[in-house]
Amino acid sequence: MKNCDLPAGFSGERDSLGFWRVDKEKDPELRHTVLTLIAFHDLDEKIREYGGDRDKGIEAFLNQNDGEGWMLPETLRLADYGLGHDDRAKEHQPVASRLGPRFYDWQLAQSPKESWRECHLHARNLLGRSGYLKLLGEVLRDTPSGGWEDALYLAFDLEEKAHLTEVFSIAIGLMDPKTWRDGLDESRRILNNRGFSWDRTDMIQIIAEALRSVPKENRSKALATARGYLGEDGIRMALQKLLAALPRRSDHPWHKIIREQVGETIYQKIAAGLDLTSPNQVAEKEGAYSNKAEMTQMGLFD
Repeated sequence: MKNCDLPAGFSGERDSLGFWRVDKEKDPELRHTVLTLIAFHDLDEKIREYGGDRDKGIEAFLNQNDGEGWMLPETLRLADYGLGHDDRAKEHQPVASRLGPRFYDWQLAQSPKESWRECHLHARNLLGRSGYLKLLGEVLRDTPSGGWEDALYLAFDLEEKAHLTEVFSIAIGLMDPKTWRDGLDESRRILNNRGFSWDRTDMIQIIAEALRSVPKENRSKALATARGYLGEDGIRMALQKLLAALPRRSDHPWHKIIREQVGETIYQKIAAGLDLTSPNQVAEKEGAYSNKAEMTQMGLFD
């Protein structure tokens, strides 16, 4: 944050690193960087008022201005905060009025529901369907049990059952395995409420996909949990789906975990027909680019 408060048009030397480039063409009191420092100063003051209790200080910071939180000051004198390098910094300068209205008319006319729906739309357009569904899964992971329906109320791209189960799988895979039962119950409830069926096949599919999202440190526990829910026949079906979706390499960590938990005989039955490669074996089939006339960049992309 060094040099973020230098006057507009300053042409002297500055560090090669730092945020001083942000809004450098504006007066210092109008820059995001400087206003961030002012807000942080206010937060620090609130914590001091509560004897160093950070939780109480943060709560007071967020609840000031009738619950609106910290807001842009009407005027600002940079010297009060140890900022600024010229005479302007010693005088109160207008801030809020120069940055325009807090809300536009169309924002005030928009209902909270419409506003949140628009946020979902922006996220969907920025991330694409796959990224957006992954984001929804992460949201559900952090949503308390019983709140999944409300969390998805305004979401896009959930008209198809497959998209819903994809979101559920991501969420469950990111959760602690001991809470999977809650996630599965939420999934069943939402599918039923939206007119979709729920059967054992759905449970197997969701768990198989969920295993792909499980962090490395939870994989053994997740597999044991899945086995307890699905039984021997169900876990075989789920693991076949899992392995079919993974890189076809026998050294993948999931292969080792599955061997350890279900035994070599059952593992061989699960992995049968996957056409696995060894760690040192080239995965492409021979003759993929055998036509020399097509061995150009354009031909490869085609």
